[in-house]
Amino acid sequence: MSFFLEEKVELSDDIIQYMMDFLNWMPSYNPETKESGHGLAYHGLTVIHKTGAEKLIRVLDKWLKLIDEAPDTFSYRGDIIWKEEENGEGYWEQTRNRMKKTTELSGSVRSFNDEWI
Repeated sequence: MSFFLEEKVELSDDIIQYMMDFLNWMPSYNPETKESGHGLAYHGLTVIHKTGAEKLIRVLDKWLKLIDEAPDTFSYRGDIIWKEEENGEGYWEQTRNRMKKTTELSGSVRSFNDEWI
């Protein structure tokens, strides 16, 4: 079975990690392992067929509607990292990722929605 990449999307790892639980609801196929499953192959290609694409579009559309309510610049929770002080002591810190809201992302997913469903 061969696959052609008609549409390619690149997203920040921070966003993917933040949304990973929701992305795991989406049926998908890993061409490297030749296995069907759910979610994204984090270190490789993921093929998303029509059923998975429809679910992904619904989930992303809900996220976009939620982001529409955010201020123009907002932050979301990132990784927990170890910070070491000069004296050798350290502590765990929750990071925050800043994002600037753009209309381009919202429009592109919605136009993708119209094209594929």
